[in-house]
Amino acid sequence: MPNPYSWEPPARSESTLFCGGDIGDWSVFDPFDARVGNKVFNPYFSYIITHAKDTVFFDSGAHT
Repeated sequence: MPNPYSWEPPARSESTLFCGGDIGDWSVFDPFDARVGNKVFNPYFSYIITHAKDTVFFDSGAHT
């Protein structure tokens, strides 16, 4: 009989996918910063989480 008090974390893997990005003005992040007017690269990421029961694709939605 298995020990009901022992616990092992489920096997899983996580992957990060770089999905491109865009270039925007610094004011998108902080309109009062001294760097307003400078361009900054904003990357987009998605994640794949593989678990023993299922696989999940998570899109952070930052680019919508």
